[in-house]
Amino acid sequence: MRTLRSIYREAGVSGLYAGLPVTMLIAVPANVLYFATYESFRDALQPRIPNAGDTTLRGLDICGHLWTFRIKEYKRYKHY
Repeated sequence: MRTLRSIYREAGVSGLYAGLPVTMLIAVPANVLYFATYESFRDALQPRIPNAGDTTLRGLDICGHLWTFRIKEYKRYKHY
């Protein structure tokens, strides 16, 4: 709460939204790519996996591995 009050005092209500456009420029394409990949894998695997329409655990598993790879690559280039 102290941080919110400090931001509000220094920059007003608009200060609470500082950085939002840049965050959206990063988050929206990343999420679009994530869900498009998920949908593609789900559609590709659905005919081969019995009951794939009932559960999407295999698709989530594949996307989870892709997400892990993405995070590792990001950290590698950011030198964390």
